[in-house]
Amino acid sequence: MKNLTKIALLSSLIIGVAYASDVYMTHNTKLPKLTMPDNNLTFQMIEGYQDYKIVATHFRTDKNELRYILANPIGYNALKEKLKVMPEGSKIVKIGWS
Repeated sequence: MKNLTKIALLSSLIIGVAYASDVYMTHNTKLPKLTMPDNNLTFQMIEGYQDYKIVATHFRTDKNELRYILANPIGYNALKEKLKVMPEGSKIVKIGWS
């Protein structure tokens, strides 16, 4: 019984540390200093995008690239309600990884 208790406590500790490190990395990772050449947008303009909700995903086989379309809560609710005009403060972002 003592071994079972030790295993349960150790498992809880490991899960807690893993969760805390994931939250820390997600919210404390520095954003890259990239500026898009076409529109001069930067990651700093969409700071907090890590918490945006995923609207859609797409995989481009020609570029071997996974793309996510993300929206902040204002934009997500507007899309969910199928509004034709996005309200002030809406942010929709497409990010690709290759």
